[in-house]
Amino acid sequence: MEANNDSRFDPNFATRLLLDIAHEQSVEHLLHKLIRSAMERPDMAGVQIWLVDKGDLCSGCPQRPKCPDQTRCLHLVAGGGRSLSDAGSGVRRYDDPTARMPLGVGLVGKVAATGQQLIMRGLHERPGDLAEFDWLEQEHVRGFNGSPITFKGEVLGVSAAFVREDMPDEALPWGQIFAD
Repeated sequence: MEANNDSRFDPNFATRLLLDIAHEQSVEHLLHKLIRSAMERPDMAGVQIWLVDKGDLCSGCPQRPKCPDQTRCLHLVAGGGRSLSDAGSGVRRYDDPTARMPLGVGLVGKVAATGQQLIMRGLHERPGDLAEFDWLEQEHVRGFNGSPITFKGEVLGVSAAFVREDMPDEALPWGQIFAD
């Protein structure tokens, strides 16, 4: 029997992760532990966790012209990634604490607005779909997986993963941990 070297899905990943995070006392530490765990995948370019909160940086937000409602938006609360570019090349960080995304705008905003998971492959073939993430081409990102973070039917945020290879058909195993 041949060993399975498929890094896209580990059926025990969610169980191990839940056991690992069960004793966390801080939401911040919990989110960063989730990011570190997801970044163990060799094909992972970056992972972000966005949470719905009050509109707070609207006057300087580059997304304001597209924003339908300045009372609430997604705030990037945790993120991490491995950049292929050097730090001075202007590539946006995966963990920018001032990043905001309007609900319903862009891929992350659409996941929040619909409450539905979104998996996209072949992003390098349609760069216009991801205009809000201008760094994806430079980082050779090929796939996106956005999963809503929900509680009792309410969308609280979005977990977003960016991979350098095509996405598998299934969700990233930690993407549904937050589901009802």
